[in-house]
Amino acid sequence: MPSARRDALWTAGSAMVSAASQLLQIAVLAHHVDAHLLGALAIVNVVNSIAMLLQDMGLSSYLIHRQNISRPERTSLFMISAGLGLVSALVLFGASYGVAYFYGSDVLGHLLRLSTVNFALLGLAAQYQASLIKTFQLPRLSRIEVIGRLSGLVTLLVLVLAFGASIEAAVYAMIVNSLVRLACFVAVAQRDWHPGRAFDRGIIGQALRYGAFQLGSQVINQLRSQADQIILGKFLGLASLGVYSLAKELVLQPTKLIMPVVQRLALPRLATLQDDPQALRRIYLVGLRSVSVFSSSVFIMLAVFAPPAVTILYGHRYTGVAELIPLMLLFGMLRPLGSLIGALSQSLGRSDVEFGWNLKICGVTLLVSVAGALSRSLEIMAVALAISQVLATILSYYFFSSKIITLTAGEFFSSWTVESFVPYTFLMLAVALYPGDDWKVSVVRFAVATPPLLWVIWRSRHTLLNRQVNTVGA
Repeated sequence: MPSARRDALWTAGSAMVSAASQLLQIAVLAHHVDAHLLGALAIVNVVNSIAMLLQDMGLSSYLIHRQNISRPERTSLFMISAGLGLVSALVLFGASYGVAYFYGSDVLGHLLRLSTVNFALLGLAAQYQASLIKTFQLPRLSRIEVIGRLSGLVTLLVLVLAFGASIEAAVYAMIVNSLVRLACFVAVAQRDWHPGRAFDRGIIGQALRYGAFQLGSQVINQLRSQADQIILGKFLGLASLGVYSLAKELVLQPTKLIMPVVQRLALPRLATLQDDPQALRRIYLVGLRSVSVFSSSVFIMLAVFAPPAVTILYGHRYTGVAELIPLMLLFGMLRPLGSLIGALSQSLGRSDVEFGWNLKICGVTLLVSVAGALSRSLEIMAVALAISQVLATILSYYFFSSKIITLTAGEFFSSWTVESFVPYTFLMLAVALYPGDDWKVSVVRFAVATPPLLWVIWRSRHTLLNRQVNTVGA
């Protein structure tokens, strides 16, 4: 099996390019469009994230879960994925009118209809991408994703800077990204990955049963994670949502680095350990601690340098965005842990448990989000977002991970609580001691938050350097 370290480096590198590319796109748009249009783009991203789940329906995870699969079975999965891509495009096209009416924005409806082109491309590419993950070809997949992201970035820069395009440039960049990725997938795919003439009817029912729970859990999970923006856009309007989304987008950027690494490394490796519960448990606990330490390091540094970063990226008219970032930081810091828990259930084929869990926690998140929106305060809404993620992470043990793996509460909570909450407590102490948005704020935050962060890293050094993990994944 290929080296987990090599795969992690390639995936992290690709995710860094992806995050930097998307952040640069948002920064360019923030300087050229108003907050209302940024709010419309935020809703487009929410709707697209849900439609993307409909397009895949868990079939990518199912391909990885199936350790042995014939070409006719692959062909069947490919045809289903392609068909779901077209269906998702049609559903999104029809829903665009209702969404536009709900938010009172014609430009929002136009952007949603334009983005339907992307889903036909995603439907064709999904199984190729899953095949690369299944066969541990993550370096090749990472290179393809970098090419796609950079192509999309160039598209947006040319449209905005050379042709004076508005917010629709972001959707065109998305389409170009998907088109380039699809072309690369077809070019590098092994012969038996392409659809053949024969297909297997038997796998269709199995895949759809697996995918039904997977789809339900992922759609509910997306609604849960995006509920704040859906509700905020209605209560306070798209302009307020535009400001809020700039802060949340900055907080989400590190998760776009961490979560793909966790998901793509964990899922295929955990799938190979389905019949070894002890090894599965050991890798899972090590993964929780490692992810929490890395996540804390990245997010604490994000909060430290948020004031100058916001000014550079978004300009002086959005300096208030920096005040929201520490308040919602726990949302981003704890969210990557969910990727590892989700990968565990998918590797064991227990998407039914994942579905039940997401159904339970969705209600809690909606209540917290509505309470935050009723305050009509972006600051309280940011705190509500963080609280909802803390509750989700705590409750996930009792209603999710303990249902699919033998694990005590002490083992679960000791793997991430100290690593997450100790550095964050010192960070918020620095925020309280020296509020503001100048460079001195970063100096104070760095001086106060760095020592406990280094202590957490030193405390977990044996876990982070444990060679046993590499022997399983190497």
